[in-house]
Amino acid sequence: MSMDKKVPEIRFNDFGEEWNGRCLGSLCLIGDIDHRMPESKTTGIPYLMTGDFCGINGLDFKNAKLISIEDYELLSKKIKPEYGDILFARYASVGSVRYVETKIDFLISYSCAIIKTNNTSYGKFLFYCFQTDNTQKK
Repeated sequence: MSMDKKVPEIRFNDFGEEWNGRCLGSLCLIGDIDHRMPESKTTGIPYLMTGDFCGINGLDFKNAKLISIEDYELLSKKIKPEYGDILFARYASVGSVRYVETKIDFLISYSCAIIKTNNTSYGKFLFYCFQTDNTQKK
């Protein structure tokens, strides 16, 4: 790639312009839930933390903390994880990434950012990009 013009040497037909750099925040909505630790309940909505990340893209709902519906509604006013979103750990296991492939209502701790795209294909692409060595180093 020519860094002077930001044009790769090999191009698909009909793509001749320079590449434009963009910040991720201009392409996606990035946020986290309110920063408050809800009280545990014996029944309710799963509240996951990075310790509930398992496998390559797993979320452990079986052993997750449960919170009241009232806490769920209060904490998720700003943003909540939904099918097609990306969960990105910001503390503890920084860089751990999960792609939400469930329609179960749940919350993720404020230790994770929720990245919302308007296109599930784009979200899946970002999920894989975030796992690469190059991106993890950044």
